[in-house]
Amino acid sequence: MGDPRPDGEGRRRRCAGCGRPPAACWCRFVTPVHTPHRLVVLRHPREARHALGTVRVLARVIPETEVFDGVRRSPAADHAVRGDAARPPLLLYPVSATTAAPAITGVPGGGPYTIVVLDGTWRQARSMLKADDHLGTMPRMSISPTTPSRYAVRAQPFPHGLSTLEAVAEALVVLGAEPAVREALLRPFRALVGMHLACGDAGGADVLDDPAALLRAGYLPPPPPRQGPGQSPHTGL
Repeated sequence: MGDPRPDGEGRRRRCAGCGRPPAACWCRFVTPVHTPHRLVVLRHPREARHALGTVRVLARVIPETEVFDGVRRSPAADHAVRGDAARPPLLLYPVSATTAAPAITGVPGGGPYTIVVLDGTWRQARSMLKADDHLGTMPRMSISPTTPSRYAVRAQPFPHGLSTLEAVAEALVVLGAEPAVREALLRPFRALVGMHLACGDAGGADVLDDPAALLRAGYLPPPPPRQGPGQSPHTGL
């Protein structure tokens, strides 16, 4: 668990690691992993303020994740997207019949890639895409989820719409990552969602005082296995 810290005078204490109240901290479920791909998240400013956004979880599990806030790309974000010749950009975004961007299906060859992700509601993501001509013609990778999203705290506009973290987890598996990488991403995500749902079902946050009961009730995932001496985090391949 991260170290709780005061979040302004008169406010609730917050965990320095995840930004949640100490009882709702999901840091103990984090196992860092690494991937050969560069992961660049372009986040809508409104999404940056959302307490249950999944990019914070993503960045904790994959520490090399680069996050840039704004509707339009800053020079730093542009360099992150296009500045790595060894890892060409690949936009993780649905491919429509009207787009001029080439679609990439299956396992693309020639990786690793700079995986570019738009974080926000579908409307916000579309506005970011329209505001950036280069993003509109960038090669795109679309995924076809076979199970519904677990992101039950926010409504999805499509039957198989996924949260940003879930989409990245599925994309990495398509690109050859071990299943353990996806599990490392989904474990703290499930804890974040589960604790929020438990509070709603119980009518208050007192339910978080008994993590063992939450685990038995299915609100929390099992904690990650402890790594032995000499073990290193999973890599993306």
